Amino acid sequence: MSDDDKARQQFFSSFVRARIACNIEDALPTLDELGLGEVRQAAFEWQSNRNNAEFFAFFWHDEAVSGFVREIHGLFGSSAEVVLSSLEAAGEIDLTRRAIAKPNDELNDVTQRVNRAGQWRSLRFFGEAQANNMIVFGHHVANLVLRTLALQPGFKVDGIQDLKDEVFHPESNDRRAWCSLNAQTAGEMRHAASNLQVDCGPLLDSLGNLWSVLAPVWRVRAIQYHRWRGESPGVTGINFRNPIQETAENGIIVRTLHLANEYVEGVNIVEDVVSSANATLRGVGAWMPKFLEVWVAVFEECKRRDASVAKAAWRTNH
Repeated sequence: MSDDDKARQQFFSSFVRARIACNIEDALPTLDELGLGEVRQAAFEWQSNRNNAEFFAFFWHDEAVSGFVREIHGLFGSSAEVVLSSLEAAGEIDLTRRAIAKPNDELNDVTQRVNRAGQWRSLRFFGEAQANNMIVFGHHVANLVLRTLALQPGFKVDGIQDLKDEVFHPESNDRRAWCSLNAQTAGEMRHAASNLQVDCGPLLDSLGNLWSVLAPVWRVRAIQYHRWRGESPGVTGINFRNPIQETAENGIIVRTLHLANEYVEGVNIVEDVVSSANATLRGVGAWMPKFLEVWVAVFEECKRRDASVAKAAWRTNH
């Protein structure tokens, strides 16, 4: 085996030696062409919002709370980055679909099958990456909202999932200082925020709406992680309904062409992931500007009340 063959053998991660990312000559699609330009703009606006961080606005309450402001704006940036990386994956998915739709007829059948298997694994990889990113995005936003509530005096996290007040502070690495987004998260936060001075109802309504956007891809992701799923289409695999197998008189299933069948049933599984992730990414992009508007209103009201209380305290002491 030559050194070049050895290098190729080490590179490929499956028996089918084809790259996951498609290598075709077509020009990369623009996000506007994919209908995702507004999603990118929404992500940029979230990243730009970090410039509005005011770390010293809440010192009258607790100097440590300024650390929550830093975390809030950090979560704005990291959430937007997750969306942007998902947009880049959308470009790879578009290229892969083009390659699947336009096979190279100059290649022999074996090479065509190898390429097809790699192309479907590419769709699976980038689709599942987008689905995972959307779930991560939801968790980021839930913790962003949680820390926004914590900007007000008297807020306690006890009663929200398994969070504990004694470890809920800026820069905490304790698992009980960080929540997950699920169907109950917004309701639990609403109960914990019921006695706060600033009305955070619209903010929590928006968080609940985000869960509605993410729920479909959450279900698809759960199926992929926790139940049986076959290999990607194009590989040689096991079909539940195999067109080239037959049952002998003794009940034994035999194949008429040994190991020649392609696993075609994986098409629906992969398409379900890719289409669900795509729809969710677009839904998140439409949701982001509305949330930012609501969050800014809550944050500005928290700062206004902060300044009012600080002035009153200064007058009392002077």
